[in-house]
Amino acid sequence: RILIVDFDAHHGNGTQNFFYEDNEVFFISIHQRDIYPHNGNRDQFGAKRGESYTLNIPLNPGSGLADIKNELSDETLNRLTNWAPEVLLFSAGFDAHEEDTISQLTLKSSDYYELTRVFMNLLPGKTTPIISFLEGGYNLHALSESVYYHLKALRDD
Repeated sequence: RILIVDFDAHHGNGTQNFFYEDNEVFFISIHQRDIYPHNGNRDQFGAKRGESYTLNIPLNPGSGLADIKNELSDETLNRLTNWAPEVLLFSAGFDAHEEDTISQLTLKSSDYYELTRVFMNLLPGKTTPIISFLEGGYNLHALSESVYYHLKALRDD
């Protein structure tokens, strides 16, 4: 069981398409609505065996960490905890940062620490493998700070 969390400003359409009918992969995309690639709506939640194994969280412009946390219901977090992911993959894009002009989201550098920990806390144990893929960001200052906080979250116990 693999949990993939994509917190890039853009919808993770390629990953979603690949695993859309798979119940061994739970895919979460946190992204700004109405920007490229113009999909990732809430009604896209998987099909066949993969139904309800895709969760799209399209955010309005101006949204930040509090909005993301509000979208992650206790029911969803409990379901993921009980599902007991065996691997956690982060598609870690940092263009949702408030200083990045590619989107109108308002995450701060330190928010990436908390966002990372939200998903790490779902894991059944400290030995569960975690892999993070850097998917970019366009403001180099914001990118370097955000990556620092993401990596710090991965290191902290």
